[in-house]
Amino acid sequence: MIGSLSIAAWPALKPVRLMLGETTFLAILALALLRWSA
Repeated sequence: MIGSLSIAAWPALKPVRLMLGETTFLAILALALLRWSA
């Protein structure tokens, strides 16, 4: 469910990704997913 939600939200988050930088965004996303799944 979280996977499909993030896929749906991915295009909408493009401006945020560009602003933060792709690597930083992916690192934050990975940390958020770890917190939610823990």
